[in-house]
Amino acid sequence: MFGYLLILILFVLVIVFAVQNAGVVAVSFLFWKFQASLSILIVMFFTAGVISTILVYLIGRIKPRAAEKKAESGGNIPQNKTGGYNGISK
Repeated sequence: MFGYLLILILFVLVIVFAVQNAGVVAVSFLFWKFQASLSILIVMFFTAGVISTILVYLIGRIKPRAAEKKAESGGNIPQNKTGGYNGISK
């Protein structure tokens, strides 16, 4: 519950900051040059950062689960020299 409240407060702060900085700015990136409202750019890049963070988090959670399922299904798990298994333990 505290996490959702923190996210909501952060989102409101970003929106307030964006609205207070609504001027038009010139943007140059590699071969692109355009003008856009600073508030739109702030919200757009904040959203892109949130989405990329969520994707990295999900990818990090999927890989260990896939290895765990492989271990549970009797997949080829290398043994170390003492006969014990390397990797995920139950």
